[in-house]
Amino acid sequence: EDILMTVRYKQQGNPGFYAFYDVTDGERERIPTYTTGYDTYEAYVSTGKTITFGESVVRAGDGLPSTAQLWTHPNPFNATLQMSFMMRLPDRGQIKIYNLLGQEIFSTERMDYAPGIHSIAWHGRDQAGRQLASGIYFVQLTTDRGLSQLRKVTLLK
Repeated sequence: EDILMTVRYKQQGNPGFYAFYDVTDGERERIPTYTTGYDTYEAYVSTGKTITFGESVVRAGDGLPSTAQLWTHPNPFNATLQMSFMMRLPDRGQIKIYNLLGQEIFSTERMDYAPGIHSIAWHGRDQAGRQLASGIYFVQLTTDRGLSQLRKVTLLK
């Protein structure tokens, strides 16, 4: 059975460069990937296949969370942190970043997300675009279905 996987990947550069890959058998095989907007990529993949997009790795249709799941990479990071999340069901969500004092320093727009994998790049800057100091920060994904996941990340300069 094929399922549709979707990634929102906000990254500068050539949008045609990014693609899904099947790495199930230990070899990297490109899967036909389509852009549906400047930062949105989609591909149909077979259930049970191990799929990569950028540094994100998932098993298609297997062990999907009941609503959504958040992961961050690399951690620690220097210039760019990828905040990837998988939506099992259509949902509206937002990512917020907090400092150690619990102050919100950055947030994305609250958006509707289709089922699939989505990825947003954060460049270690606050909402006004100022570069932040090295330190520990917290990334939180919240959805209208009541999910709230928090990840600790470290910015190193």
